[in-house]
Amino acid sequence: MLTKNENIKILLLILLAFTFSFVARLYWIVDNNNIEHYKFNNEYILTTNDAFYWAEGAKDLIIGDENLISERSPIRSAMANLAYLFYKITPISMESLFVYMPIFFSSLIVIPLILLGKKLNNLSVGFMAALIASIANSYYNRTMAGYFDTDFLNIVFPMFMIWSLYSAIQTKENKYIVFTAIEIILYRYWYPQSYALEFAFFSIIVLIAFIEFLKTKEYKYNLTLLSFMLLSMMMLDSIYRVIIVSILFLLLFYKKSFFYKNLKYIVFISIALFIISGGLNPIIGQLKNYLIRDIVQYEGLGLHFYAVMNTIPEVQAINFETMAIRTSGSLIAFMFALLGYVLLLFKYRILIITLPMLALGFLSLFAGLRFTIYAVPIMALSVSYLIYLVSVFLAKKFEGKLSKIVKNYLLIILTFLVLLPNLIHINKYFAYPTVPKQVVQSLDELNKISNINDYTIGWWSYGYLIRYYTETNTLIDGGLHRGSDNFPTSFIFTTTSQDEAVKMANLTISYDKKRIENKELDKPPKDVKSFIEQMTVDNGFKDTNLFLENIQNIKTEPFNEDIYLFLPAKVLTMFSRIIEFSNMDLMTGKKLEKIVYYNSKSYDKKDKKIILDNRVSIDLHNNKVFMSSGIHTINEFITTKYDENKNLQISRKTLNKNGKVNIIFLEEYNMYLVIDNKLIDSVFIKLFVFEDYDKDLFTPVFLDPMSKIYKLRKY
Repeated sequence: MLTKNENIKILLLILLAFTFSFVARLYWIVDNNNIEHYKFNNEYILTTNDAFYWAEGAKDLIIGDENLISERSPIRSAMANLAYLFYKITPISMESLFVYMPIFFSSLIVIPLILLGKKLNNLSVGFMAALIASIANSYYNRTMAGYFDTDFLNIVFPMFMIWSLYSAIQTKENKYIVFTAIEIILYRYWYPQSYALEFAFFSIIVLIAFIEFLKTKEYKYNLTLLSFMLLSMMMLDSIYRVIIVSILFLLLFYKKSFFYKNLKYIVFISIALFIISGGLNPIIGQLKNYLIRDIVQYEGLGLHFYAVMNTIPEVQAINFETMAIRTSGSLIAFMFALLGYVLLLFKYRILIITLPMLALGFLSLFAGLRFTIYAVPIMALSVSYLIYLVSVFLAKKFEGKLSKIVKNYLLIILTFLVLLPNLIHINKYFAYPTVPKQVVQSLDELNKISNINDYTIGWWSYGYLIRYYTETNTLIDGGLHRGSDNFPTSFIFTTTSQDEAVKMANLTISYDKKRIENKELDKPPKDVKSFIEQMTVDNGFKDTNLFLENIQNIKTEPFNEDIYLFLPAKVLTMFSRIIEFSNMDLMTGKKLEKIVYYNSKSYDKKDKKIILDNRVSIDLHNNKVFMSSGIHTINEFITTKYDENKNLQISRKTLNKNGKVNIIFLEEYNMYLVIDNKLIDSVFIKLFVFEDYDKDLFTPVFLDPMSKIYKLRKY
């Protein structure tokens, strides 16, 4: 029978596991097929903001019009080029590719796990691990339909490296050295931040090589492997590493005696090239942004800025239970996996090379949930091994064919029990597209009247989205959002002076144009002054506070580009975080004012009391709001709603003229806002909530309950 052929059996298991993973990810597509506001032009809207960054690069390559390519478009990235390649060789539309590529490529994780199972002489363990890892909570969340991000291959490559490194140490065959070198080069090309993990693998191989030398005095193969790894890890462009490694390949395969005769020189040259190329510089640099939790950021004038890391949930520390569930589906499965890992290492000592992946997963306890995916395949392999041991142990209680039947049924049942929480998660996981259809429609309308040189000002989390749909420039995005970058946009959103907001927009865009013209986009951030610092100095001020006080009198250089302000409804839920960036004395780092801003969609009405979540209580009988920050008197109670023609209707009732806060009920969003007297006059609240704008400064372009766009006056 064909299944008795080992290679056919492996291929069938890979195909079966891949199909399982692929179909599980299709569930979101099928389940949401009839929800029209998840689609635009009959194509699903992508499910993460960063997806639009890679989609922009792929779109620019596919369209091929150099005049439409932004300076920040990732047209040289592996992600964009892979999408471009698939667009050329498949009949799938561009937008569909962005939706389905994560489903396809993330399912490739099953291949190295099954191949590793083969090397462990236990295909059952590899197959079970492939099923479990492919749909584990965190891996599914970050590789689901529309999650067009590098995550869909970010653990596939290192798992292939674990397979080839294990095989190399176990078999001493040169082909696995070749596989390892190719994997390192491809992984770095795919994900430039991979260096830390590569170096961790290298360090463990050094340790293994040293131990083997002490035991057997053999060193040639391990030194060869390490030399190839070093040359593959050099801090050079991929093409140069490919050339250098290829030359070494030729020597190894066609001049073997010469290669080993000069091995010590090859090792020395490899180390030298690695160091000279800068290989020692960023050993831990890739992770430091996730470990640093400073509240402020310092610059040349001694300016202090709010650190953006404090506002990004996915890089905030998580608790042990969350980490366990995201890694293995349940706390119980995770604890069994830990036991399985200990037993796995006891049986297969070389699997110590999996430790860096597991360590990165545990790093999520301090550095954020995005790291949990690295532990997923290792925990899947570990719990699968434990399932195998338990099944074998219990099957021994029976004899003959019954023993085999019991073993197989136990493997199936126990694997299903581990899979079940993950399957339930997939069924319940309700991932919204990044924005609803109405928001995309607003950006599409803007695209019709704008051009490539215009600017659209929005919060950084929408930067990629704006560029993808409008092809206009942005000031901040998911890759350019340090505290100093975010300050001008935060100032524009939160200032109570619409004139100051427009002036800041004009100034900032003037400086952004200079930055592009001077090619400062390619310079390290430390070599580029922040806009606000440069503005202060250029206008003869030594104190940024004084500069901001006089901003209305500052002259701006004329430019032809139009400026637009993009205000989506979702900003209502993040406005308190946006405020932090400009509610700071830049000279001292101290917070300027105590603000009151609170939003809630969860509430319960009882008589004249409205109970919001987090124990916030609105007492309309006494006109008080009870919050953790204190008890506040209510000034106005305001209700906003839209009629059938989408015209805004506002009703206001003054409760206490001396009140310090206001209650706004936004009927369209079923949301309550508790907001102080200053913030209620901020540009964002005025323009979005009340559509109250200075007609000399702003012109409405698109007014919809979900998204509003204004054109700004140019000074």
